[in-house]
Amino acid sequence: MGTRGGTERQLQNGIFTFMALWALSGRNYDDEFGEFLKKGRRLIGGVESWDFEIPPRYSWLYDKSQADKRPNRYYKATILAELGRLEDPKEIRRVAKAVCKAKPGTKVATAGLRNVRLGTEKSGDSQQLAMEIVRTILHYRVRYPEMQAKGVQEALSLEWASAKLNKI
Repeated sequence: MGTRGGTERQLQNGIFTFMALWALSGRNYDDEFGEFLKKGRRLIGGVESWDFEIPPRYSWLYDKSQADKRPNRYYKATILAELGRLEDPKEIRRVAKAVCKAKPGTKVATAGLRNVRLGTEKSGDSQQLAMEIVRTILHYRVRYPEMQAKGVQEALSLEWASAKLNKI
């Protein structure tokens, strides 16, 4: 994800990715951040050329130790760019921690991050939950067509599942 050439949006994504990694490394946007950019340490070269020490709790988003095994795949570029758009280093770290715990797909993560950034977080309701459960069951039945409706009903009524739900 270099910032050489490319579109305006790619350049913005590079800057926001840099801001997210800067925050995840434990730094704030202070004089050091401005000095870093003023001294000519440009973003050219992209993530591959930046050397951030990111704590292991964020390794799902950025794991430099995997760079040799998975070039250009050891970081979640789109998610990091969306995190950088939050702009507040403390908020970036707080939200990144939750993202790393949940490990959502890119689409889900970026939609959720946009909702956080824009203040449009939605609170779920029982109807939405029911629809998500139905979708999950349908996907499961596509993978395992031998699963009959009775088996689904049994799964939904298992005691251990109810016990887990009661702990939430």
